[in-house]
Amino acid sequence: MPVSASHFPRRTFFVLAVALLAGNLASLPMLDAQAIPSGTVTMWLLYTAISLPVIAAGIWMAQRSGLGFPILDAPDALALLRQVPGLLLHAGFWAALWSGVLLLLNITGTPPVPFAWWKTLLASFDAGIQEEITYRLFVMSLLAWLGFSLAGRKEKSRPAVMWGAIVVSAALFAVAHVDAPAGRAAAAPAAALMDRAVAVGVLGMILGWLYWRHGLATAIVTHVAVDALWLSLVQPFAMRAGLAGRVLILVLLLAVAALCLVLLRRRRFPPNG
Repeated sequence: MPVSASHFPRRTFFVLAVALLAGNLASLPMLDAQAIPSGTVTMWLLYTAISLPVIAAGIWMAQRSGLGFPILDAPDALALLRQVPGLLLHAGFWAALWSGVLLLLNITGTPPVPFAWWKTLLASFDAGIQEEITYRLFVMSLLAWLGFSLAGRKEKSRPAVMWGAIVVSAALFAVAHVDAPAGRAAAAPAAALMDRAVAVGVLGMILGWLYWRHGLATAIVTHVAVDALWLSLVQPFAMRAGLAGRVLILVLLLAVAALCLVLLRRRRFPPNG
């Protein structure tokens, strides 16, 4: 459930700040592999410090918009552990389903630069944490807060305000991902960029819904799982596999998604709002 607007969750703020720093540091091997200047650890500490007001503002607006952090704000370790299975099942379901859909529609994107899988995996943590703090915690919370300020806090306006915030933040999330692939000199074809924008926009809506209904931690872990599974395993495999190989991995992905869904329906994972 959303936390009280009169109480600022300092523990949640601290956890998000530490997670952001850890994610930034995790991206260093990938940046070095792409010959992108990664700076020093001191620089990343400074970047994290600059991001602290963004985190604080996002938490403040989330509290006043019916958005919350049910996992991060668990009252004790036992309560936290009880919510972890649901969080992982959500992440597993959406990661497997998303990778399966992209594979089925052949939206594999441009051929990936052959980085070591572990570098891509580490970079997934950075993307999931940083982008969810930016586009869900800050942007979506800001839009929801502004929406409720204009529309009033009537219960009947809640779905419209939330979905408006989800769609707009997802659109901004998609626009930010329309660029030339990392490590490539030439820009991708316009059709490929459009496919990428639509796919990322839909993913942004899913993550926004998860933030609304299940909290920020679920959105972050799901984002990390989606990037890690797709970029580290499925996309590289799909680019090199034949039809039989693609069908096999598609069946496995859909089986994992179905299993996660069945397990989710058998247990209670308390919604956020």
